[in-house]
Amino acid sequence: MELRSSGTPAQRRRWRRWSEAAEQRAGCLPAGWLDTGWRWLAQVWDDAVWPAAGVGSYEVENIMSSGQGKLPFDVVTDNNLLRQRYENNELEGKSLLYVTATSSRQLRISSGRRHIPVTRGTGTKAPYVLLGGPTLNESDVSAVGGTGTVELVERNGQKALKIDIPAGAVNYQLSINGCNGAAFAGDLYVVLEGSGNTGLLKFDAYIAPGATVATNYVQQSNLSFPASPQIDSWQDQGGAWTWRSGRKNSGITGTIDFPFVVGSNKLTITPISGQAATMYLYAVGYGQPRKGRIVVTQDDVWGSWYKLGAPLWHAAGIPTSCTIMPSVVGTSSTYANHAQLSSYIESGGRIYGHGPNKTYDAGHSLILNYPNGDTAGAIADIDSTLQAIYDNGWDTPGFDLTYAWPQGQFQWFPGDTRLLEAAYEYGLRLVRCSSPVNPLIQFVTEGATRLNRLALPNTPHGWAGSTAAQVAQIQSVVQTIQNAGTYGTDIFLLLHQVVPDSTLDANMATDKIRYSDMLTILDAVKAEIAAGRMEATTLGDLALDLADSPYFWGTIG
Repeated sequence: MELRSSGTPAQRRRWRRWSEAAEQRAGCLPAGWLDTGWRWLAQVWDDAVWPAAGVGSYEVENIMSSGQGKLPFDVVTDNNLLRQRYENNELEGKSLLYVTATSSRQLRISSGRRHIPVTRGTGTKAPYVLLGGPTLNESDVSAVGGTGTVELVERNGQKALKIDIPAGAVNYQLSINGCNGAAFAGDLYVVLEGSGNTGLLKFDAYIAPGATVATNYVQQSNLSFPASPQIDSWQDQGGAWTWRSGRKNSGITGTIDFPFVVGSNKLTITPISGQAATMYLYAVGYGQPRKGRIVVTQDDVWGSWYKLGAPLWHAAGIPTSCTIMPSVVGTSSTYANHAQLSSYIESGGRIYGHGPNKTYDAGHSLILNYPNGDTAGAIADIDSTLQAIYDNGWDTPGFDLTYAWPQGQFQWFPGDTRLLEAAYEYGLRLVRCSSPVNPLIQFVTEGATRLNRLALPNTPHGWAGSTAAQVAQIQSVVQTIQNAGTYGTDIFLLLHQVVPDSTLDANMATDKIRYSDMLTILDAVKAEIAAGRMEATTLGDLALDLADSPYFWGTIG
């Protein structure tokens, strides 16, 4: 491949990295096209994109037409237009190499339905790492209480501190030396691996402006581990995960004014009584002030969402997404049909994959439909779902980087990471599961680990069993939304069927929500946005911002 020599060294490095990614992913292109296309796009980058003030359609001259094929003159943001105009004519059905611009002035190049990363996500809302990475060593921590040992190990391709606490020990306390001297605004991030299955009972953090934790400090102590191994859990998925604790979680002793400069930062690890405990510590970081974010999703392509749900959210300026099972689209009046889904896209909605995309003979689950660790079958099912979205013209930016695990299941047994690893290798970057997040262990996507991002927790509305009980249930969802706005965290709101208020309790189910209850939730979101505490986005937009990030948080675990 010919690489442009113009531009700064940083730009040339970008092009080299992007070219390598394109060569790996663009096998569907005719021979000779890649050289032509990338030299052409380099000129577009220099002449059209950098000078552009925003997003739009760029008309460029025919500056490159050598090679065995010819790229079109137009560079536009409408991928459907490109397919209709060129694929069936000039390209004779071959996949087009095309470029789109994002709202943050990034370029995205695609070949067929697969995105080729051009600019990488920068994680603009990520926490600052103070401990962790290639330079991690045992001297980054020091024991200040209790009994235990610390050993530097390689785990999951990362450096980690293995912490062993013997049976009979009470609390093992470690000073995180690298945090001293840093500004702390109330948000703590700890990347760890361990659970009740490895003997852990409880985890606490103490942060103080003084040289010791004495009479004036912040205590963040809300992490208790389940006694038994968890399955399909966002925080116990078999790899490293991020514990995020914010001001809401803080118990304050003395007088604390945020932010303050840290003089001491202590972690206390409590084992199960009478048991030895093991934990792996990968990283510690502090967060920065940020808005909360909400991603509103609807599962299972219910027609009632199209009629009673999405129009209200879109009218409020809040984007939504629908995760579909292609095999049921239009099969009855219960499900949205092809025309409705196309209209949904035009109204501002997004469509993502859900699956499984086959006969539901095994509980609507990839895990059950593809038993015994059949990751190849499960990935093929995911691919067929995404292909159906693409074939119907429902693809939107980032759609092929996202998915929703059917029934929230992604493990054949606790700690099993095979499907998560296969999904990452396939190209998925943000995948929602059904494991609810503890409102006190708040979630920030940019601070999540690699496997965390493939098991995103959700905030379901649920059905409490009666109208009276539902009041508290809806209020709990509203409180979670308000917490996300107040403390700058991400929530993934999951809805299913929207039914009229006249629906009797006997006809309700766990996947149904009454119209007025949905409006209560909508009003709570609108209030947070109006107050400037929250912004609404989509899973695809988040995925594009974070996809293939070569930086820190998304590479751990």
